[in-house]
Amino acid sequence: MLTTFKNLQFLNIDIAIGASVNCFFFSKVLNVEIEWNIYLLLFNSVWIIYTLDRILDINFANSPKTNRHKFHKENQSLLLNLIFLTTLINIGLLFTIEREIIINGIISGLGIILYLLSIKFKKGKFIKEPWIALFYSVGASLAPLTLALEIKPIHVLIVFFHFLLALLNLSIFSFYESDIDNNSSQYNMISKWTKKKTTIWNTVIGSLIIVFGAILYIVNPKYEFVSLTFIAMSVILLSVYQFQSFFRLNERYRFWADAAFLLPIVAVFKM
Repeated sequence: MLTTFKNLQFLNIDIAIGASVNCFFFSKVLNVEIEWNIYLLLFNSVWIIYTLDRILDINFANSPKTNRHKFHKENQSLLLNLIFLTTLINIGLLFTIEREIIINGIISGLGIILYLLSIKFKKGKFIKEPWIALFYSVGASLAPLTLALEIKPIHVLIVFFHFLLALLNLSIFSFYESDIDNNSSQYNMISKWTKKKTTIWNTVIGSLIIVFGAILYIVNPKYEFVSLTFIAMSVILLSVYQFQSFFRLNERYRFWADAAFLLPIVAVFKM
């Protein structure tokens, strides 16, 4: 299973699946129905964005430093062709999507374009983790929030803490891959804050998520599986960060940190 998941990671398919799973999760939180075309559009869009981001990474690096980077370097032409074809599919899907979702999607898309341009013109000297986490959470929650009849403060809080989970995930990746990114002239959170400050950051963010989940569990039983899922995700991510010698072996940190974002699929069937 680990080998299969690694192959999916090389293709960024695990991230696209995770975004779709989390969209389903938000649809249950907001009590809305999401059609298959929206899930497909989200899956394709996330795959395009992350694949483009990987391609930008290898173009800033002097040479590919990981198997993931080597894969994108060796298959760059094929991946760009797939991106083109997937973009055409997305254009066709737009004609089947509600107008409000398209408008909100365009606004989010403009932000992503600005992000990609910032990477290009700053030549890699760009701390991207907060922006990627924001785009991920916004993308996963955009359709459910748009279609929701009512958006309560608790819903906004759930999206916010989902963003913090995504940021914690990316911060952990930055820690494990800091030497690689520094050698390839790319900025990450550790290159800006140092490992000590990043450790404090990860601990504080992870603890806040756990506290939020505990309070939500006590105060609003309706969202008990939201709280339990967030707590479980945070515990997994903090464990990946804490036990580095174990999770660094064979890049286990990638498997577990990304797999944590598949946990919401368990909770939604219980709600």
